[in-house]
Amino acid sequence: MKIQSAGQQKYQDLIRKPAERVRTAMIVWISLACLAFISFFSNVWVALILAAAAAVLAARNIGARRALEGELDGIEDREDFFCQLMEGNTMEFPGHPVVVTREYLVTAYQTVLVYRLEEVKKAGREELKKILFPGKVKVNEEILNKVSAYIG
Repeated sequence: MKIQSAGQQKYQDLIRKPAERVRTAMIVWISLACLAFISFFSNVWVALILAAAAAVLAARNIGARRALEGELDGIEDREDFFCQLMEGNTMEFPGHPVVVTREYLVTAYQTVLVYRLEEVKKAGREELKKILFPGKVKVNEEILNKVSAYIG
């Protein structure tokens, strides 16, 4: 995505870690593919194993990259979304990749997830906890309480 506004830059800053993981994984599978090509001249079986590993990693990486790029597909008005990221009433939490805007809740731990606040309001506190802190992410009660109060 070409950055054209401060809101887009803020979104890119928010998703920096998941984007870096995708780029790192790409470097790994390309390196494995190159190593498979080089080892083809000395040992075909090792080359086949490395090529298979590279193919599996490439498929997973391409899927992760598409998911990262496609996370904004569910947003009808992207320009408004990026403007909301820059509004003064946007809640941000330093050290945690969580942003709450007027209409959206965005988390960017392992993957980027964008929720409409209308959907999040229907969820209970336990579901909100799972949304804000997915998987093995340590729950921060202060953030949970602030977001709960914000969305009412």
